[in-house]
Amino acid sequence: MSESPATVIASVYVALYEDGDVRSSHRQILAALESIRDRGVRVPSEVFPRLVNQLLVISQYASDETYWETGS
Repeated sequence: MSESPATVIASVYVALYEDGDVRSSHRQILAALESIRDRGVRVPSEVFPRLVNQLLVISQYASDETYWETGS
């Protein structure tokens, strides 16, 4: 992942709320969360909950059960 998790949050807000782009938003959030987990990326304490909350919003908005599974 080349973008910081905080940058991902901002770009996902734009992609999701302005463009309705569920797929790329979902991929970006998962990539950011995986980077934090796998690479030990350090983030401010408020960033991780925002990423998780955005993932929840995306999954609910998509109305597609595959978004509730990791790796979709």
